[in-house]
Amino acid sequence: MALSIDVVVVAYQRWDLTESCLRHLQRQTVEHRLILVDNGSTDDSVNRVRVAFPNVEVIELGRRHGFSAACNVGVAAGNGDLVAQINNDVDCRPDFLEKLVAPMERDGEVGLVSCLLLRPDGQTIDSVGLACDRTLAVFQRFHGRPVSDGGLERPLAAGPAGAAILVRRRAWQEVGGWDEAIFYYSEDFDLALRVRIAGWRHAIATGAI
Repeated sequence: MALSIDVVVVAYQRWDLTESCLRHLQRQTVEHRLILVDNGSTDDSVNRVRVAFPNVEVIELGRRHGFSAACNVGVAAGNGDLVAQINNDVDCRPDFLEKLVAPMERDGEVGLVSCLLLRPDGQTIDSVGLACDRTLAVFQRFHGRPVSDGGLERPLAAGPAGAAILVRRRAWQEVGGWDEAIFYYSEDFDLALRVRIAGWRHAIATGAI
């Protein structure tokens, strides 16, 4: 039986980016439930979403919260087996979700999946997950390198970069979701470490772009 998918998008301002993100998500080749969490925008984004994308579930937070808190609200609003959390400045190719969820459909022990994030030129890597050095200083794997390097094994990946992350709902629930004490930055690394420590595996889907 196919696993159900929630897609959570957290948006703050920049309607132009949100519109592009949602239009790309509407073209996905697999079924999914789309939830937009508006993090206190003042540019009429909420009304524009409701007019242009009536099938998108909109949650208004009213004021700006940290990224972790906004993500947790969106995840808690859904009930899908898998949760893809996508920043509103990310445009997904039509087969993105199909390729992203494949590792979890094949292996029930995979709790996190990273994708291949490219810069707007389509040739330069933004990240293929996160890595860290021996001091636990985190960095984006292969940032700035050509797309042909995306399949290299080292440095080893710790988990997904937060701009586009897939997490199994059971893993998210087991570790208590995102740490809301972290307002911005490195909350993705923190989540990845806690999920990995809990015994879940991490996979990379370089075909999910």
